[in-house]
Amino acid sequence: MTTLSIRDVMHISFLKKEKFTGSMNGMRFRMEKKVYQEGTEEKPEERYSLLLTIWPEPFSYDKTPEDRKEKTELEFSEDGIREAVEWLNQKASEKDWTKEKISWREWAKL
Repeated sequence: MTTLSIRDVMHISFLKKEKFTGSMNGMRFRMEKKVYQEGTEEKPEERYSLLLTIWPEPFSYDKTPEDRKEKTELEFSEDGIREAVEWLNQKASEKDWTKEKISWREWAKL
């Protein structure tokens, strides 16, 4: 089974501006910055988290039903990215993702 390392994912500077997607062992994943608006109207503030989403292949994030996705949020930092890699490796090893694959026939019924 293939595992991810910190070198396989984008650094925090990239994630500040773009989403990062990938796949391993039949599991697709997406990492992105999630923005929370906080504070007051006079003094608005933003808080960020690292949102991770996993789902079975073969379809893209947008074409996969929400009930087939699993999400978690972590700190938006380099430490959060390290935790994300650990979480992704754990989730990839928990089951055989190739058996979770969404078929074209199943997708057509959605």
